Amino acid sequence: MTRVCHGMTGECLCDDGWLPPNCSMKQVCNGSYWGNNCKMSCQCLNNAHCDSRTGHCRCARGYYGKICEHECVSGTFGDNCLSNCSCTHSSACHHITGICNCTQGWQGETCNQMCSKGKYGLGCSQICNCINGGECNHISGSCQCVQPGWKGERCSEESENTTCDAETGQCECLAGYKGRQCNQICEEGFFGKKCLDQCVCNFTGMSGFCDHASGRCFCSSGFLGIICNETCADGFWGVDCSQACNCNALNSKNTTCDAETGQCECLAGYKGRQCNQNYRKSSLFNKYIPVGSSVIVLVIVLIGFITFRMLRKRKLMNEKFDQKISKAQMDNDGF
Repeated sequence: MTRVCHGMTGECLCDDGWLPPNCSMKQVCNGSYWGNNCKMSCQCLNNAHCDSRTGHCRCARGYYGKICEHECVSGTFGDNCLSNCSCTHSSACHHITGICNCTQGWQGETCNQMCSKGKYGLGCSQICNCINGGECNHISGSCQCVQPGWKGERCSEESENTTCDAETGQCECLAGYKGRQCNQICEEGFFGKKCLDQCVCNFTGMSGFCDHASGRCFCSSGFLGIICNETCADGFWGVDCSQACNCNALNSKNTTCDAETGQCECLAGYKGRQCNQNYRKSSLFNKYIPVGSSVIVLVIVLIGFITFRMLRKRKLMNEKFDQKISKAQMDNDGF
């Protein structure tokens, strides 16, 4: 630390980040300003910390960039985006927390658990509507009629009397079912007659699973189509592209959003999925250390006291001088 001080007053010209009068106290700016006397405005975004001396941004969890303007790229999260997502059945994880965004039919911290019995779909939020003992697929919600004598989409139709193989007792199953009585659904990854066909759903845009009867792939968020090779149209996102972007027209660069996450591209100073939250700068007043303020006040008081003493001393000296002059004149008049 260097300083240049005034020869008479003793007040010093301080480096950036230090306070007068003697540059011994550090300057503390509020979160929105930096530099000498806190005159420079910080440009940091997304709750980043702004260095009060240099103005450099230290990004919060989940962000990176010179002014922390970017979210972690897909597959990473956390401080400086250095952590990798550990998701099983998921397209990505949350850029801050690392929580996995599970695809249809899966739940749990790493998306490795199937939906609980009776539920299916994205977030396991859909309720199965199978009846008569039918069990539903955790991804599609299609019913498996496990009780003999029932069929149909909801297992609500009585099945006709059918014949079976006289030797083995094997019934002739519909596409998507297997077992001697056709009461077992195809294993995941297979579909069709006798469950012999393998799903071809392991490419970009696919969750890896298909409908047990038709072979239709279950698409990841942001894709649609039989083999999930179509991306969402502008303005839509999510599973089957069923969600509208609804970007704030005033605060975002355009009306389109990320087809997978629904995140709109926000203008500087705005955040949130739809860019409807703005950054509010705090008070413009600088927050100096209380001790520093006390010292400054004390210095001012001392300077005032010293000045008062010097003026009083000069006045007394002038009075004594005047008295001596008067006495000398009186002595001269006496001769």
